[in-house]
Amino acid sequence: MMIVKKQVGESRADAVRLTRTEKMGMILLAHAATTLDDLQADFSGRLGMVENGAERLKKLSEDTDSLLNDLRATVPQNQRMHLQNTAMDYEMRLAPKAQPSETNVIMDKEEFREIVECARAKCVDCTMDDEECSNCKLFQLLTVVLPMDDYHYGAMCPYNLAGWGN
Repeated sequence: MMIVKKQVGESRADAVRLTRTEKMGMILLAHAATTLDDLQADFSGRLGMVENGAERLKKLSEDTDSLLNDLRATVPQNQRMHLQNTAMDYEMRLAPKAQPSETNVIMDKEEFREIVECARAKCVDCTMDDEECSNCKLFQLLTVVLPMDDYHYGAMCPYNLAGWGN
């Protein structure tokens, strides 16, 4: 995906470095511009059902590109180049809001780390074989939050074999 369609001119004489918040906003705006272009093809049939739908979406896309290019001109050249490269490290997608529910828990990363450390302490002395592991509640929970993708079942619990206690 190419974020910048065209590089427009030099930075203005009064160009100012972006703050972190502005940088994230510029990346978001660049991805939005690309997304608007993609929507023109994706919604071609549906846009025909709306008065001037295709023209309005095209104008919105062009206006977004124009605004983005004008905003880029307010950024010093060296930061513009960095912004261009950094934008490729991000993606824009829709994701459901994380909300606690009966099946979901939102937990602080450090609290989660402490729970994992407690589990690891128990697993260090584990002597269960594969069959016993499949009945172990802790094993079942760990395989969800810390999967051992490259584990080949052998004689002992994979979390013991991971050398967690070392």
